[in-house]
Amino acid sequence: RTTGVAWERRGSLPDGFLAWALALADDLVILSDSREHLAANLAMLDEVFMKLGLSISAPKTKCMAVRGHGNIERMQQRAPIVLPTGDKIQFTAAIKYLGIVVHRSLDGADPVMARIAAANAAFGALSKPLLRAKHVSAHVKGRIYERMVLSTLLYGSEAWTLTSESWRALRHFHNTKVRCMVGTTRWHSRSFRLRDADLRARLGLSSIATYTAERATQWYGHVARMGVERLPHRLAFSWVRHPRPAGGRPVSLGDTLRTHLRHLGAPTEDKDWIPMALAREGPFSTSRTRRGPVPAGGGILT
Repeated sequence: RTTGVAWERRGSLPDGFLAWALALADDLVILSDSREHLAANLAMLDEVFMKLGLSISAPKTKCMAVRGHGNIERMQQRAPIVLPTGDKIQFTAAIKYLGIVVHRSLDGADPVMARIAAANAAFGALSKPLLRAKHVSAHVKGRIYERMVLSTLLYGSEAWTLTSESWRALRHFHNTKVRCMVGTTRWHSRSFRLRDADLRARLGLSSIATYTAERATQWYGHVARMGVERLPHRLAFSWVRHPRPAGGRPVSLGDTLRTHLRHLGAPTEDKDWIPMALAREGPFSTSRTRRGPVPAGGGILT
């Protein structure tokens, strides 16, 4: 755990780096500001490991160059980094860790699509025996869907930056699976004017925006209650001192959090929602129970 002293000296430096927050000996991340510094730091780490009787597993180690101000050309230089032992560390466009996909573009759509694919596989495995079976009640289908499918879909969603395209993909998945469990099609919905909210009510489900917002507010409430020395708290309440690049600004975590708070009817200003999170009030309460459709006027994402 870092104490916040000399923060600018922690991480990658031209003459080396300080290993200051090692949680697991076989599960490390090295951040560098250039390919040259990364290669030097990897070589230094490999040398230290060899003295301790350890080694870097080249097949399990990957490098990824993420976008940054003025580094488009350097991102194209993806030749492997060669360690002093001769092992080569390959560059990759995306890294999957514990089910979460991080793409070099830092686009929030990649982890969303990966979780949709995983949740679709989970729904397919449960479809014939349970979720589309006529002998299973709608209430039981809804509970199984929440526990098995939605938990798979929304794994890691607390850190998603959701664009309008990502919201459309999530809503499409959720509404399609609801129709499958109820036993209707889009043609039935159009012909008989069946609202998605009414179909969700049969299963005791809510909108995907509600599930996503509840998970995110629980997590950010936890982060707000962390000490200022904790790294998640630093990342959540920090800012970049450099000017923004020209053009449209990408969706940030703050934008997504404000969308969640707006959907749940909570204040969106930091001075208003942070005290609620510290007191575990409103959407930041840990003892909330919810069943059924979203009330009228529940938010812009319903």
